[in-house]
Amino acid sequence: MGTLLPLSTGLEFGRFKLPDQGDPRPEAGRCLTDAIAWFQVGNATVPYQEFGHSNLGWLQLENQQPEAARDSFRRSIALIPAKPGVFFGLGFSCLQLGDTDCAIDALALELIRHPALLTSPLWQLGQFAELYEPVTSRLEALYGELLTQHSEESSLISFLHQGRGTLRWWLGNLPGAAADWEVSAGSVQQALLTWPGARWWIPRPCLRCPPSMRSPPGKPQPSGQPC
Repeated sequence: MGTLLPLSTGLEFGRFKLPDQGDPRPEAGRCLTDAIAWFQVGNATVPYQEFGHSNLGWLQLENQQPEAARDSFRRSIALIPAKPGVFFGLGFSCLQLGDTDCAIDALALELIRHPALLTSPLWQLGQFAELYEPVTSRLEALYGELLTQHSEESSLISFLHQGRGTLRWWLGNLPGAAADWEVSAGSVQQALLTWPGARWWIPRPCLRCPPSMRSPPGKPQPSGQPC
């Protein structure tokens, strides 16, 4: 048997299952369990292939196995920590297990690697809405810790200041964003600071709403608008 054949087989079973979310037919469930089994064989055969561990983690979440999924994502992170989605998978697994601290830490680490996730509408849904404030607070603290630990690494410092400035701008902390972007900013950041609508920025209760959805102080919100 080729070393990657079990992983490829697991992937095909997983692909067959994915479009059939909620399918009550027995064969749909069998495809999911078969996909998990093949990925487990593949991971035992090729333990250093990140692809197998992260895909197994998502399948285990679909199969209501959050503890097993958490372990799979941890193995994936140990191999390629910068891969998009692996810390998110860990955070979601921890959330399913009721381990909020683990979820907050993992989601903050995903955001520091892939900041665009900060603007996702996902944060307006269910448990994620409740986690948004603690996750962004942890992210702010994490930026500070990394800036202190890596004060001599100029390229990393620039990345961290840009990221923290973006976080602060998104949350409505314009002075904080300006302070970060004074250290490291491009034309886009400068344009955001001078944007006329910035003075209307309201950090709360509109924590998860982009500027286009926010109204100036004292102006009523349009009907149905979430902010």
